[in-house]
Amino acid sequence: MNITIASKLMELYAACPKCGCEVIGNGKGLLECDTAAGFFKRSCGCGWHVEVTEVITEGSMPEDPPELPAEDEDEPEPVAFANPEPEPAPEPISEPEPVLEPEKIRPWNGFVHIRCEACHKESTTCLRTPTDTYICKECGHEMPLPKAYRAYTRCECGQKGAYLTNITDWAFDIPCVRCGSPNTVAYNPGRDCYGPVGSTQRRTKPRKKK
Repeated sequence: MNITIASKLMELYAACPKCGCEVIGNGKGLLECDTAAGFFKRSCGCGWHVEVTEVITEGSMPEDPPELPAEDEDEPEPVAFANPEPEPAPEPISEPEPVLEPEKIRPWNGFVHIRCEACHKESTTCLRTPTDTYICKECGHEMPLPKAYRAYTRCECGQKGAYLTNITDWAFDIPCVRCGSPNTVAYNPGRDCYGPVGSTQRRTKPRKKK
């Protein structure tokens, strides 16, 4: 299950279709999502629940590459002529410089963890509709949403989550939607996303933005 399908499921079942409750945690609702295992579960305190399981099949193995024909051992050696005339050097061909198009920023949707650029307060919420702006609940500042980074959490209570974030620190905390405990995530340069870490020493210097 990829992150796009998980985000759509989170958006679809953000509110309980039976009682309309949107609260997750504190005994009122649960949310479990494991994209690697292809599993999604959402339940409510009123008794309603839904489970989605994706069947993952292994891809077929590629066929063996074709064998190359054996080299002919009786191939005659090239004849070298004495004092060959040097060939004129080809004139360099000037290639046009490529035109770089500006990077397209996709609207944000689903569960997000955003830091306000004005008051630097962090907030975790769920965006039900795609949007490209954010209004801070603390100071009321409205700011455009930049490129989103993926952040994946794993809490000790068993809750897993996937978020979009604008924070570019090497590591920061995201509160668990079930128990409220801070879950530390760290940047993974190879995957260009944030992943869960244990009790490790955190870097205080922000990483360079791309």
